[in-house]
Amino acid sequence: RVETSSKNPICSLATICASILSMTSGGGVNPLTDHSRSDWAGRADQCSGWDKMTSMNQTPDHASQSLDSPWTTRKLLDWLRKDLAGHGIEDANVCAELLLAHVLDCDRMRLYMEVDRACTDSQRKTLKNLVMRARANEPIQYIVGQAWFHGRCFSVGSCTLIPRPATETLVELAIDHLRSASSGARLLDVGTGTGCIIISILLGLRTSGGGHADEAPGEIEAIATDLVSEAIDLAVGNAENHGLGDAIEFRQGSLLEPLWPDDRKFDLIVSNPPYISDEEWDQLPENVRCHEPESALRGGPGGIELIGPLLESASSWLNPGGLLLVEIGADQGDRVIEAAGGVPGFAGAEIRMHRDHEDHDRVLAIRLSA
Repeated sequence: RVETSSKNPICSLATICASILSMTSGGGVNPLTDHSRSDWAGRADQCSGWDKMTSMNQTPDHASQSLDSPWTTRKLLDWLRKDLAGHGIEDANVCAELLLAHVLDCDRMRLYMEVDRACTDSQRKTLKNLVMRARANEPIQYIVGQAWFHGRCFSVGSCTLIPRPATETLVELAIDHLRSASSGARLLDVGTGTGCIIISILLGLRTSGGGHADEAPGEIEAIATDLVSEAIDLAVGNAENHGLGDAIEFRQGSLLEPLWPDDRKFDLIVSNPPYISDEEWDQLPENVRCHEPESALRGGPGGIELIGPLLESASSWLNPGGLLLVEIGADQGDRVIEAAGGVPGFAGAEIRMHRDHEDHDRVLAIRLSA
């Protein structure tokens, strides 16, 4: 759940546009503390060294010494990249783009289309606050309130995990399964969080079937559950933002407990449950361990303590030929396959492991016989 991908597609923009940023140096001025003029101008050649100006002790009221040019998008990106990297922030290029695009209320590509755009004093003050949070290892996605997943933007908050590229493997397997499902197929997402999995599945079915983004995703009945009420609210908002407000029924509760006795069984059940072991928890990066919700990460001493009950419950809620997809940790493949084989409801089922885009064990797939 928390492993990062070196093939994160959002990194490509920073690589493509690196030459733009190299056209100018950020100078020695700290734009977060240059208050000499309201248009954010400053003379880089007459200011003290960059390291001194970017000290964590720098106050927003500190004035630069003199001025000659405005703080443009180009200069800010260069400064942000160096500052974040200097404070040990991973993917500093991408983080710089996300922060500045958020402050300027534009998409990241627009930053490179308007490299000479001057920023206002108000925008600088906002940026200053965001940079201070980033320096404290708060995830950039929480700072800007958004994260990209499967090619789409989702609102995120501290009540939910930040979507990871590795989870896209589960989404792609789900789309492949439902593409051939009969009309009236039923889909369940257990522990939905932001809702990014079930939303991406439904939207992916639109395009994979040759439809348009604004077309309804067939006759699929979709339900999503989560234990946290704030997560449900966030997922509802994401569904509405992606035109699926009426396509998904959200229910609050643990695992499959929100299901009702008269609910019909499902053709597909998907879940990205907590699976971090106690040993792994102590080794997680600070920005994960101290900011993302512990209840959505920790899966007990061995990491699979919640996966067992999930398998037991899901086995009785699948239609013949139905499929269960569960994301797991990269080192848990053998253990979860053994656990699945011990569930009576999966007797005779096809049990296999799928690997993610980085060739790690990632998704347990259990298909009942038809």
